[in-house]
Formats: sequence, structure tokens, C-alpha cells
Amino acid sequence: MKYYAVIDTNVFISALLSRHPDVATVKVLNAMLHGKIIPLYHDAYLVTSNQKHYPIRDFIVTPAEMMELIEKNQ
Repeated sequence: MKYYAVIDTNVFISALLSRHPDVATVKVLNAMLHGKIIPLYHDAYLVTSNQKHYPIRDFIVTPAEMMELIEKNQ
């Protein structure tokens, strides 16, 4: 199954700076690189670590929540 999501820049930066391959931001980046997540530039799930900057909405998820969605549907 493929997932379409807008990936916030902070997720990429966090993944690239991480030394731990099992953290959610790294998993999201890897899922994108392997074609499970198709990055978008318009309205879709927003994956961000800065949820406090956005209103609470069903389509705004943390990296960990995004990976839960993916793992639940495998």
C-alpha cells in the first residue's frame, strides 16, 4: 500500500541528523525512499514533529503516528 503525505522539513532534518535508525523520523524517510510514502506538495496528511504550530486536525500526524498507520496496514 502506498501513502501520500506532505513531509515537513523538520522531519527530514531530524532524520538526517539522527544517529538512531529506529526512530520514527528515520523510518518515515526510509519509507519515502522505498516508495511506501509518496511525498506531496498540497493538501494531504501532513507529517510533522511540530504539531504545536498547526491546529489539531485528523490529517496532521507525527512521524510515529505515520509509521503506525503504515505498520497497521501491512
